[in-house]
Amino acid sequence: MRVVLYDDGAEALAALSDLRPVFDVRTGCLTTRQRLERALGRPADALLVPGRLADLARERTPTPVNPPDLPADALFVNGRCALAPDGLGALGVGEALVETHSGEVIAARLDRAGARAFAESYALPDGARARGVQDRRLIHRPWDVIRFRDEAIERDLDAMLGDPAGGKDATDARALPGVTVLGDAAVRVSASATVFPG
Repeated sequence: MRVVLYDDGAEALAALSDLRPVFDVRTGCLTTRQRLERALGRPADALLVPGRLADLARERTPTPVNPPDLPADALFVNGRCALAPDGLGALGVGEALVETHSGEVIAARLDRAGARAFAESYALPDGARARGVQDRRLIHRPWDVIRFRDEAIERDLDAMLGDPAGGKDATDARALPGVTVLGDAAVRVSASATVFPG
């Protein structure tokens, strides 16, 4: 299975996505793309963006942008999906996740013929089996970034602190003058804590 992130060019998000694909917007500690790639455990194999953003997207990433050929078995993930729903990476070929609130596709795993049809309109091809997701997952308006912000930050911090490659390891602090490291566990501060300098 190959992963394809797509920006469906939602006009209501022009203020956020005028100069970058919607999945490159920072929606927490990370961009939506970074969060989705972590959730799937792999980088995107291809990116689909509106034509006006293709050259800008190519400058930002080595990942193929708007490739002429799509893979035979591809998981298409909506770049407006700020928070990955459960089961995102477990879809079978011909299955899709749809946001119940809006009826819009969150993700779809498709064969080559389905992939071609989907890339034309971002509508599910005939015969695709859609499963509804009750919680809102897609950014529809710029202020939705605020709606998802707190949970996105929490997920991002959990992922970065749980993954040494995602953030600084505690041993890195030894290189800083005046820093004392006690133990090798991650430091976590409660959301209700008050932290003072010095």
